[in-house]
Amino acid sequence: MNIDIFTFTSNKSIKIAEFLYQTGEKLKSGQHKLNWKCVMTHHENEVLEPPPIGFECVAQIKHVRKKLGSPIHAVALHEAAKHITSDYVIYVDADVALLRRGWDDIVINELDSYDCFGFDYGISVSRYAKFPGVFFFCFRSYILEKLVLDWSPGKFTNMTSKDIARYKGAGKNTVTNENVKYHKMPIGTVSPRETGWRIAKQLKSAGYQGHHISRNTEIEVEVLPNFMPPTSCKYRGVWCYNEKPYGCHMGGCSRKSPHTKIFISDVMDYIDRINDV
Repeated sequence: MNIDIFTFTSNKSIKIAEFLYQTGEKLKSGQHKLNWKCVMTHHENEVLEPPPIGFECVAQIKHVRKKLGSPIHAVALHEAAKHITSDYVIYVDADVALLRRGWDDIVINELDSYDCFGFDYGISVSRYAKFPGVFFFCFRSYILEKLVLDWSPGKFTNMTSKDIARYKGAGKNTVTNENVKYHKMPIGTVSPRETGWRIAKQLKSAGYQGHHISRNTEIEVEVLPNFMPPTSCKYRGVWCYNEKPYGCHMGGCSRKSPHTKIFISDVMDYIDRINDV
């Protein structure tokens, strides 16, 4: 099978995206053709560096405002949809690493049973719960024949690069009797309208089914024993499939951060250990 794998990078995340590629290639089953693609973003006054090794850059997005992760990410996700050429698709954050040999076989098997598959958000209050989230989101491309997946934050819809300058913040969403079946969090929960906050509702309303895997905090010390990033990296962690580590998410990436080097070192040590078994 062919799998399109899209990640989303700026200059600061090129090296960690290369590590995503390394772990994916090292642990792949060898049974599928993996098409590694990236959408690259940069400020209008910034010179964009070459794409991460192993990736084909399918689009570049220039923007005029700094430190606006959600809208830039959403625009990049919308752009990626224009470059899908396979039946099986993965959208994955650049600071994810794969931990499971045959991880790609698992994606194929899951998407032969469900319409989408991936990591949940791993914390008690997020965009929604018990459904695949944006960090590692796998789906069948036939979904796009019926839906335009809208990853826009805040009140925007189908956000484009022209909307970024008008972005004033994500705002909040409250879980009510009417929408609790989509968000799967207690009624009254106030959650952020960040990138992809509508996705669970979109897919469920259209009759599509998803299967998520969950963060396992107990096993994190085994996989990432030295990785202790600041609490601001709230989406960090390890996600398990059938109780065994499948992938991990750093929750914020920068080539200059000492936490990045520790993350890479811990993951490589773990992969070396499982290869020795």
